[in-house]
Amino acid sequence: MNDIRTLTLSLTLAVALPAGGLFAGLAEPTADADFRDLRSDYVKTWYIYADTNSNGILDPGDRKVDAFKNWWTPVSAHTQHNYEDGPYGAEGFTYAPGQDLTSAPMNFASRTDAADNFWLAREKNAIHFYMSYSQFDNNDFSTFYANLNDADRQKFLSDHNLNRNGWSLGWVTHDVTKDAQGAFVNDQTQAGKVKMDVYVHNGQGTYDIAGFGTSRSNPEVATSNDINFAALDQTQWHPPVFAGGTYDINDPANQAYKNMLGLSDSQFQQILDSMETREIDPSILGNQAIWANRTPAEIEAALTDHAGNAYLYQDAFLERSTYVEGATDGAVIAGLAGQSNYDPSLNNWGDQQVIRIDIAPETLMGEGEDAGNIRRIAFYDFGDSMPGAEGTQQTDPRAILLDLSDANAFPEYRFFIAQVEIPEPTTMALLIGGGTLLLARRRRRRQPAKS
Repeated sequence: MNDIRTLTLSLTLAVALPAGGLFAGLAEPTADADFRDLRSDYVKTWYIYADTNSNGILDPGDRKVDAFKNWWTPVSAHTQHNYEDGPYGAEGFTYAPGQDLTSAPMNFASRTDAADNFWLAREKNAIHFYMSYSQFDNNDFSTFYANLNDADRQKFLSDHNLNRNGWSLGWVTHDVTKDAQGAFVNDQTQAGKVKMDVYVHNGQGTYDIAGFGTSRSNPEVATSNDINFAALDQTQWHPPVFAGGTYDINDPANQAYKNMLGLSDSQFQQILDSMETREIDPSILGNQAIWANRTPAEIEAALTDHAGNAYLYQDAFLERSTYVEGATDGAVIAGLAGQSNYDPSLNNWGDQQVIRIDIAPETLMGEGEDAGNIRRIAFYDFGDSMPGAEGTQQTDPRAILLDLSDANAFPEYRFFIAQVEIPEPTTMALLIGGGTLLLARRRRRRQPAKS
């Protein structure tokens, strides 16, 4: 694999590598009849942009890199990520307490035959991003758990899942090590570090969707790898609930979480300490952020949207992780509304959901005390969906490679995931000019003839 510093990627387009039909014959999942029906737009087109303006927001003048469509699964976004329950566990390997666990996202076409399922392709020293729609997460959780008899479990699950309608952003770092015979090698030697900030603009909201019902979204961590200590090893443990601006143990939802799992206060704190990806109040990031001059607070004070309103990032997530040779790493952010009120004729570019991703230069360049070892950034395009079919792009995705180490193509090592396509300023000027000309012609036609 080429080092990311030597990749010769175009400055105007990302290189897209087709999977080459390696996964032909694998099945795409079918919808689960026990869950709320799929939304009509469960597979969307999303857009990747570079921050050409170097200001920390997606606005006209930023360069469109590529477009892609999201993955989907009937199970939850957490389960799809398949934390510590991947193909290597199926081969009989078990981790020792305190070791780094692995993730292997899967489409869950089958619950009984892993050979029918598509596993996300991975490489050593790479971060692999994907967006996904979960049918389970899009249930109406205001009523979904009404029949549970366990009050703590009902409280935790309802609060935990209530605002996860919409889409999710997931990523997996690195790949596992295998020996010459193809057997999994549990090598816990540190392989690298990842320092990454994820901010979300307009990802929250409650909407009435025609033909679907109420959709409730509020971005939150659904999976954080290596929630891991001896008492809770070998299990897919969910993160606590971020509420009131923090993971407060006194919040009723987290009290229910603690009671349900039988945790002491110190064990609850141990779970928090083990989370390599966690949500944080965007107003208090300060020097914790990769770019202290591009924090949500700095942007709110200095920049405005198309209408002159302060540009807001309502959600912030920090990953500060290490990964080892014999395991993958990663996380999932669920509850992304994926809605916009965008009108091309108005170019109201601020009225859409935007995900901003900053990756620290030391993570990419391998320099300094906290140097990482990431050589490749990939974003997967899963194409259109034909539920139950074999060999669709949903099981043969296209890999979009982003050379973030090229500061000319990606200033400040940043990219955005947008809901809609923003016209270039020159295109917008032509649209406005054309509209003005048309209006003038209409006015001339309506003038009464002179007597």
